[in-house]
Amino acid sequence: MYPLMVGILFFLSFSNSKYVFYAASLIFLSFYTITYGYGYDWVNYYRIFNNIDYYDVMPFEPGYYYLMRFFHFYGFNFGALTAAVNCFVGVSVVIYCKKKENKTLLLFCLFSFMGFFMFMEQIRQGLAIAVLLYFLDDLKNKNYKKFYIGVLLAMCFHASSFTALFFPLLNRKISKAKLISFFVISLIVVYGAVIMINYPQYIFIPYLKNKVLSYGGMSGSLDNTLFNKSSLIYLLLLVPALISRKIEDYKDEAGKAIISVFLIFETKLAFFLLRFQYYFFILYVDSIDRFLSTRKKKGWLRVYLSLIVLIISYMPYRYDIYNDSIDNPVTIFSSRQEIENKIIKRCSDLYRHGGDDSSIVTCRYL
Repeated sequence: MYPLMVGILFFLSFSNSKYVFYAASLIFLSFYTITYGYGYDWVNYYRIFNNIDYYDVMPFEPGYYYLMRFFHFYGFNFGALTAAVNCFVGVSVVIYCKKKENKTLLLFCLFSFMGFFMFMEQIRQGLAIAVLLYFLDDLKNKNYKKFYIGVLLAMCFHASSFTALFFPLLNRKISKAKLISFFVISLIVVYGAVIMINYPQYIFIPYLKNKVLSYGGMSGSLDNTLFNKSSLIYLLLLVPALISRKIEDYKDEAGKAIISVFLIFETKLAFFLLRFQYYFFILYVDSIDRFLSTRKKKGWLRVYLSLIVLIISYMPYRYDIYNDSIDNPVTIFSSRQEIENKIIKRCSDLYRHGGDDSSIVTCRYL
């Protein structure tokens, strides 16, 4: 179903008709609301949801935890919770895109950049990003007080969204000297983080240390050579930004897009940093939207961007560990037995591909 969704949104992205956008949105929302069970994280959430009464300490940020408690208290099952959460995320994306110049193209971009990992697999962070989408206009309008409130709300779902606290630093005139300075500083920060990740014994914050160790174990199940080579494709997103940088009216927005692409690429240096790239994806699409509206709907630049985004949408297929879980979901109508069988299959796939079970607790006991 995922490749089919990508294909449909790709072809529809060349139209800016509001009716085409509504059709694309309906397909997008139906897909998200009805299906789930992609990837592996949901296995943990399913277990926690069914045992929520035994948790005296929150296992993660309060937003999703109290959503679980609410649905469990009123007798709803995990499928109902997932449908509600996915619907909120999907509607947030649609509402955001509806306000933009290139509605259908941005819907395709957001789905391709984050559709699998954020909106299907790492749902807490997907919720955080969905919240942030409502506040991006406040960032652009320099209503920082409201924007920071939005960031704090997002952090209730995933702590990594603190990254957005730094977005206002990019919401200003970006000269060539500032671009260079930013690249140098960001490289120093990222390489400092990589050193920290390589020597986790020196991390004194238990929560952070556990996360680093968990991601370190996960990286062993992935082909790092393939990962590094294929990650170069993200640099091709620079082309629209560099072209728009030459036009005075779009110079600052182009600067934000350029910085976003480099930060996306820099997060590829360590698996622990990958969580942060998705915040720069939303900054990227927000920055190039107005410039793209001046280009022909089927001009070479829009076709070029759509093709690059199409390639990126298939990035999850780089890994055998995800291949089996992308096209084999459950639905909100699946029985408990079907869900349990799917969990057994997911754990089997995890072990078969050399995955680490330290983060998927349920698999330790199967």
